[in-house]
Amino acid sequence: MALPNAVNNYDYARSHLQFRSDRVNHTPRLQLDASCRLRGDAGQQREFVLTAPCIGESMYVATGLIHQPSFEFLMIAEHQSEYAIVRRHASADRDNVETHRLGEPMSTQSGVPARVVALDVYLATHRRMRPITTYEAFHDALLGNRPINGRTTYLGEDGKTQVILEYPAKTTNVGHDRPVWQVDTGPVLVPDFDAADPLQSGRFRLAHLVFNRWDYAELALRCRTEIATIGDPLPATAHYSELHSLSVTNELFVAGDDS
Repeated sequence: MALPNAVNNYDYARSHLQFRSDRVNHTPRLQLDASCRLRGDAGQQREFVLTAPCIGESMYVATGLIHQPSFEFLMIAEHQSEYAIVRRHASADRDNVETHRLGEPMSTQSGVPARVVALDVYLATHRRMRPITTYEAFHDALLGNRPINGRTTYLGEDGKTQVILEYPAKTTNVGHDRPVWQVDTGPVLVPDFDAADPLQSGRFRLAHLVFNRWDYAELALRCRTEIATIGDPLPATAHYSELHSLSVTNELFVAGDDS
């Protein structure tokens, strides 16, 4: 199956999800951290985005802006279609994922549901990107402080879906005494083909991705992780502790001077 685009030219720093609800007359804007395309064996394709996290908050109050207990809030969404709200607490037992289609109400901390009436993904692009295929090109891009994007493609566990992870290469490393390089980035969106949620937006997991060659990558998936040996149930948090190795196709791209 062919890749959807010749390059990953998204400018994630200028890409956002905006949504509106009928409860508060305002528009939240969330910057994007990564995106994921799912391409079926018949060529059909869907694209989902992952927002950067924020802290759970009360809106436009004088004090007490941060909810107690505090939690991280992020969204996974498909443009004008569906979304997942992910709330991440200190205790994994309090974490929750809530999925809805556009137009359906979502829960709020106040207990008053809010119906999402607009869900818009804005994907900005760099004007010029070129592939990185050699150590020298990677070296020059890193030391030149150029934006670097990545794409990791593999066949999903269902044996028919092409998974295309796309992301900014946030942490990059290059050797000086030998021609070696490495990318460590995250979070990225990874589909979970065993998940039972009725909506695809709820069938993703967050992961960190590490690779230093073009045909192999390792994932650290976020999951419930026990942090003590005494207790019933054992206390746990969510951490990137589930490790996987994958045969993949890794690609890297650097933004040009006119990006």
